[in-house]
Amino acid sequence: MLRHAADIAAEVGSSQIAAMAFRELGYVEALAGRRPSSAKYLREAQDFAKNDDATLASIHAVTGFNLVDWGDLQAGLSHFEQALAYARSCGNRRREIWALGIGGWGQLHAGNPDAAKDWLSQCQNLCNETAWIAFLPWPQALLAEANLALGQKDNSAQISLEESLALSRQLGDPCWEAANGRALALLQIDAGDLTKAERWLSHARATCGSVTDLYAGLMVEIVADQMRLQQKMGNSDRAKALARELLSHAARTHADAHLEIAMAVVNSRR
Repeated sequence: MLRHAADIAAEVGSSQIAAMAFRELGYVEALAGRRPSSAKYLREAQDFAKNDDATLASIHAVTGFNLVDWGDLQAGLSHFEQALAYARSCGNRRREIWALGIGGWGQLHAGNPDAAKDWLSQCQNLCNETAWIAFLPWPQALLAEANLALGQKDNSAQISLEESLALSRQLGDPCWEAANGRALALLQIDAGDLTKAERWLSHARATCGSVTDLYAGLMVEIVADQMRLQQKMGNSDRAKALARELLSHAARTHADAHLEIAMAVVNSRR
């Protein structure tokens, strides 16, 4: 249906609708991990967007989303910066929130926890200011991860994540629920409760995989976390089995940064 809409809009000269349709096609493909086709659709979207700052903000944000999970972190972050500039120039707060929240994920992947915390804190504040409650569980989950990376302990983090998890369930959003379950697992790993962490990661994986249009990038991260946890627990056979699963997920969804990590575990002697 999106492809049909894009073709009709292009045929009748409705550039804005064509740009939005191609952007949505790019997002659907990026979500599923079909990255080359996502990049193609997003280039077409940009060709039609012309000088519409709000549409350009969304196209650059989805392009950043696709590139970060593809492993091209610096290019991805550059697109998020452009998305923020366009969103702020036209005062579109939701475009700004989305770019900050998903861009925070990119900053974490790039090893920039300070920048991640800054972007995610801004995102959380804007969610509250604009009452966009449906997006709030995402930055809350990632803020916990950013604080862990910075070594900043927060005694209220678990309560906040449990509340965010409950909100995700109320919203009926398996992606947000999985993200918060993963964050709770990371907290338990940091606290040394590996058994509880294992349960939370299993929950996160089951929840993420409960829908047909799952977020492939998040699933890859959860499987990678499971693999690392089994290594930490000394379960080398289980870790290798998960590494093989990770290879399959990463290869299928173009998560290039994870291929070498998974191969190292598969080929390890222990």
